[in-house]
Amino acid sequence: MRALHTPAMSRSLPSGGYAPGVSSPTDAVVAARGRRAGGAAFAVVVAAVAGLSLVGTSVASAARDKKAPSPPANVRGIGATASSVDVSWDASTDNVGVVGYIVYVNGQPLSSGKTPTVAAPPYTVDGLECGESVKFAVAAVDGAGNKSVRASVVVSAAACADTSAPSAPANFRQEGATATSVALAWDASTDDVAVAGYGVYVGGIAIGTAAGPSFTVTGLTCGATSAVEVDAFDAAGNRSPRAMAWVTTVACGDLTPPSAPGNLAVGTITATSVALAWAASSDNVAVAGYNVYRNGAKVGSVSGTSFADTNLTCGTSYSYGVEAYDAAANTSTRSTTTAVTAACVAPTAEPAPIAGQGYRKVFGDEFDSFDRTVWSDHAFWDSSTAGAVAASNGVLNIVSRRADGYPDIHVSSGPEWFQGSLRKNFMFGYFEARMRFTAGKGSWPAFWLSSLAHATAPGWPSCPEPDLNYELDVMEFQGDEPYTFYGTQHRNTGGVCGVGDQTRSTIKALGFPLAGSAWHTWSVLWTAGAVSYYADGQLIGSGTLFDSGDQQMYLLLSMQSCGWDSTNSCDASTPNDLRTEVDYVRVWQK
Repeated sequence: MRALHTPAMSRSLPSGGYAPGVSSPTDAVVAARGRRAGGAAFAVVVAAVAGLSLVGTSVASAARDKKAPSPPANVRGIGATASSVDVSWDASTDNVGVVGYIVYVNGQPLSSGKTPTVAAPPYTVDGLECGESVKFAVAAVDGAGNKSVRASVVVSAAACADTSAPSAPANFRQEGATATSVALAWDASTDDVAVAGYGVYVGGIAIGTAAGPSFTVTGLTCGATSAVEVDAFDAAGNRSPRAMAWVTTVACGDLTPPSAPGNLAVGTITATSVALAWAASSDNVAVAGYNVYRNGAKVGSVSGTSFADTNLTCGTSYSYGVEAYDAAANTSTRSTTTAVTAACVAPTAEPAPIAGQGYRKVFGDEFDSFDRTVWSDHAFWDSSTAGAVAASNGVLNIVSRRADGYPDIHVSSGPEWFQGSLRKNFMFGYFEARMRFTAGKGSWPAFWLSSLAHATAPGWPSCPEPDLNYELDVMEFQGDEPYTFYGTQHRNTGGVCGVGDQTRSTIKALGFPLAGSAWHTWSVLWTAGAVSYYADGQLIGSGTLFDSGDQQMYLLLSMQSCGWDSTNSCDASTPNDLRTEVDYVRVWQK
């Protein structure tokens, strides 16, 4: 549309009182049509007002408007199909008013001259090929025909659907067999995108899938030949033709299981062990040995007729099962019994590292229950995780689970929050905990003490605090270093209030794996001048106490999963449950 230019004085109109080509005051309409996103039509309409003087009117003002609108901002794709892209942008501004927008695709305008393509965002570019990219540009236009600078973005239609099937597995073959199973292998298939896996079929019925080019079929009959097939599939669900092979299991041999062990009985019981004995089983060929189970989990195999189960918890009931097996892997029915370990007895003497030095026990928890007057199931800086902390059969369980995202789980004797209620705190003494924890990558158990001054600092986080944030790590462990002990002092952990942290560490490879089924006692002797670390009463190492180490501290027990460095990060090999178990915690002071 051309801008109207009027002189300073009135101008005569043609005969009839209207502009050329206009027969009535409402006939002068210019309409430009296009497609809005979603298919809605739009119209830009300009009505020419006839029979009136143009001097001093708004039309004259429009004629004087030389200022272009601001460029559209934040031009962006907001959706796509295989043949179209929806594009939107933030509205432009103008000193008079924006009447619409001119759209360009690959540099070509979609409306003529200064006629807007669309009145307002968004806009749909259609007629594209799947995966096709175009340069979309848009300029704002006002009533005087002033156009803004173009704003642009490259947008793409949705990718083409994958309809190509993988190639059929080649060289499908049997690579091994037992009386009831066959091992299969084949050459990997190819695909235009990627092979997602393989389906395996016996007698035309799907029995499983494999991620790679091998699979073991089980549950077959001895000495039998079967038709087995395999096909490849991709992520789009396209499947290749099946490859077929005839497979044969090993000829039938010994299929008779031994008799069940007789007279399963419990022998000597201590607070941490149970002895079992039974009468020998018989077999048509020979008994090869016996499997022993505790609470349904296998704990050992023996060739004789007795077994000693150790590293148990005092005062705890256990169920046991014993089954016989032969050389052909036939197993008998399982004989069962129950046993209860001897009651727990509190020690009356000081631990060896402090014996005869005038120490007395000032605190102890055997975890017959979870005492919330002493412990919180989280540290003051985090929150509880449902089911992560529980006391059962005299053992405190602290569990970080894959299903929960491996959160850090803490049990603390400190306050719930800054200036919260106090529970148990100490300065100097001998601190010990009998513990065991999960082995494996990602496991990070710890027994440590932390600054009460920091946890109760008034007006936190205002600085300075009453004391530095001292931390004493009695024991830390990383699953990727199964034999390595870490004991550490932090002068001001976390660099609180701008004072840098310093550490003094005892790092030592011990002669046994720290994690697993065995219980170990971890302890520290903390005095006014030094810190000494112990494992099962044996000195590991010592260090001079930091100047910030003479303050009240509270206890923490934890499973801080996935390590403090990348070497111990959690991955597919990490156990689903990372568990710290605590039999007891005891504190001795003078």
